[in-house]
Parts: sequence; C-alpha cells; structure tokens
Amino acid sequence: MSLPVFFAGLLLLFIFSNDLIVTALSSNGAGWLTRHTSVSLWKCLMTIHRITGWRKILSYGGTLITLTLLTMWLLGIWASCTVMILSEEESVMNIETNTPGSLFSKIYYTGYTLSTFGNGDLEPGTPFWEVFTALFSFTGLIFISIAITYLLPVLSAEIEKQRLSVYISTLGYSVEEMIRQAWNGHDLNSLEAHLPTLTTLIIQHTQNHHAYPILHYFHTERKKDAFVLNLTNLDEVLILLELVPEDQRPSNQAILPLHNAISHYLSTVQNVYVRPSKQAPPPPDKARIADIVPLTDSDWETHYHIWEERRKMLLGLIKNDGWQWEDLEAGAFQNYRHDPKEDKK
Repeated sequence: MSLPVFFAGLLLLFIFSNDLIVTALSSNGAGWLTRHTSVSLWKCLMTIHRITGWRKILSYGGTLITLTLLTMWLLGIWASCTVMILSEEESVMNIETNTPGSLFSKIYYTGYTLSTFGNGDLEPGTPFWEVFTALFSFTGLIFISIAITYLLPVLSAEIEKQRLSVYISTLGYSVEEMIRQAWNGHDLNSLEAHLPTLTTLIIQHTQNHHAYPILHYFHTERKKDAFVLNLTNLDEVLILLELVPEDQRPSNQAILPLHNAISHYLSTVQNVYVRPSKQAPPPPDKARIADIVPLTDSDWETHYHIWEERRKMLLGLIKNDGWQWEDLEAGAFQNYRHDPKEDKK
C-alpha cells in the first residue's frame, strides 16, 4: 500500500465531508468550499447579466448553485474514496478472473459501494479492504442522505423569505408610497401594528440566512417581489420616520426593534457576501415627502449623512442582487394598476 496516496485520499475525504457537515448540519453558515464556490458562481452569473443584460439568468442562480454544491460534495467524496482504493493495487479484485481491478473498475466499485448498490462482479482484495468497503458503504449512505435532505429546509426558508418580501410590499412599493398609504391625515400610527410582526419575520430570515447562506443567491426577476428592494424601502421609511414629529409617528418602542433586526441582517451579509457601495445613494425627495407628512426642523442632508454608512451597505446589497437604487421605486403603484412591461422585466 502507498501510504502517501492513502492519506491524500483520507485528507480529501475530510475536506469534502467537513464542508458538507458544516454547511448542512451546522447553524454557523457555509463551509469554506461551499462559500467560495457559491460566491464564484454568482459572480459569473452577475458578469453575464452585466454584459448581456439578461436578468433571467440570475433567477437560476439559487438552483444552479444548489445543484453545483450537491454535485461537488458527492463527486468529491467519491473521488476521495477512489484515491484511497488506488493506494493498493490489489485493493479490489475481479471475481471472475481473480485479477486486480483496473482504474475504471475501482472507480466503478467505489461509486456503487458509496451508493450502497452492492458489489457486483468486484470484491475487496484483503480483509483490510473488506472493512473499508463496509465503512465506505456506511459513509456514503449518511453523506448522500445529508446532501439530499439539505434541500428541504433551504426551500422552506426561501418560501419564508418571499412571504416576508410580499408582506413588506403590501405596505407600499416605494418609500413615498409607504408613507402615503400609512398617513391618515393626522399621523402614521397605522404602521405600528405591522412593525412587531416585521421584526419577528426579519429576525427569522436572518437566522435562516445564517444557517443556509445559499438563500442569498435566490433571485427574483420581478422588481416588486425582490426582497432586497422591499427591505431597503422599509429601512428607508424607518430612517425617514425620525424626521416626522414624534406624536405623528409610531412609537420608538416599535421602531427600534425593527431597526435593530435589519441591522443584524446587514451584519450577517456584510463582507462575506456584500460589500458597501463606495458612494452613498441620494436621499429621498424632501419636497415630495413634505407634501404627504409634516416634517421636523431637523436638517435633511445632515440627517441622511448620519445614516450614510448604513445606506451604502443597502446600496451594496441591491447591486449584489443585480438591481440599482433607481429600482426602489420601479414597483410603485403596481397594486393599483397593471403594467404589461413589468411582466417582461
């Protein structure tokens, strides 16, 4: 037996199995291989989108990356075990000819052993490899099951994310529309009933995102359904509420928990998946907002300068999902009228 070859295969098995276990069973996010593979694939899709303008390709991102990860784990474990088998010429024997198996025979043997299909016309060459075959079979059953069942909670978490996005959009598809719909002629207190629920849902999504970072790559091509756009509109409303007289806006006890929940989400995606934009986005149009609600005497530009770093992060999040800041208002008034062009975007 060639010990260097055997331990090289063992090291590869540890790398791929550890990445699978950390990603699928740990609440601490993705493994190293998963994280870098996902980021690289998404960058490729974003490059194609920027060059061709084909947005629909981004909607395939989550599915493509998920299938790529499953393939990487399964092929990686298969290749690792094959390398260990190749460390000894007589590790696998042909039953009919009683000769050592060829390279392709050993690849085939390792594959159907890991998939628990049986031994076919090949058998282990020594008692040592008989024990290893049993371990391969047991390992394959466990890892294949883990890899496949990983899909179910990811799909469930993605559905919850879309539910949250739709909930936010029911309040309005832009900052101006949210304020307009909430204003009853006297105050914005109708928003307060929604804030605790939104806080809970955003915390839930943040935990899901932390456990299943692949959620970051599930993209919708419809602007009004895009989670990052709706979340940004919501955060922009929270920033704007500080400029509304205190007796005409929701209480701080309702606003601050939601604000902190969004902050927690942004800290989860920062650096690993999203980098802040170098330039801050423009503030909302003060004149248009002032036509809807009364504002305090606080300086508009100074107030938004205070929140500049946070808004840079939100702009970075939007760009990473293939959108622009101008898209924040693209879905406005869609609940009042239907635009056929929106269906083609």
